[in-house]
Amino acid sequence: MPRPFGFFVHHQGRGHARRCEEIIRHLDDRPITILSADREIFGDLDGRVDFIKLPNAIGDPSATPALHAQQTPDAMQCVPLGASKLKRNAEEIVGWFKRADPGLFFNDVSVEWAILSRVCSVPCVKVRMHGDRADASHHTAYQACASLVAPYDRM
Repeated sequence: MPRPFGFFVHHQGRGHARRCEEIIRHLDDRPITILSADREIFGDLDGRVDFIKLPNAIGDPSATPALHAQQTPDAMQCVPLGASKLKRNAEEIVGWFKRADPGLFFNDVSVEWAILSRVCSVPCVKVRMHGDRADASHHTAYQACASLVAPYDRM
């Protein structure tokens, strides 16, 4: 049986979910796992697709004001220190990496999960979003990935 593919899908808006569904539709019969904070943004998923619900970490407070005040590294975007939901998300993703031994982790969109995927030695494909992404965090995420997908017309 082919190794599974995983999809991290950001839960704000439905565009990330629609893109994921379209890509899955074109894949072979391998097992698929979607990791996202909201199952409701997806339509009907076929029987080979599992879903892991991640905690919604948007606005997750740091444990203390001192931790909250720590500067975010330039290579990252959203990594507050002492945030319990962020820690649980990382645990869920790393746990799935360990259990599933995926052949590919498709990332739509997170700088941190692209880096985590690389640290865990799981090949990652990341969505390249529109606009100027010349900042250090996007460059780090792109460098961490095996490939990029740019699902839009040439500008």
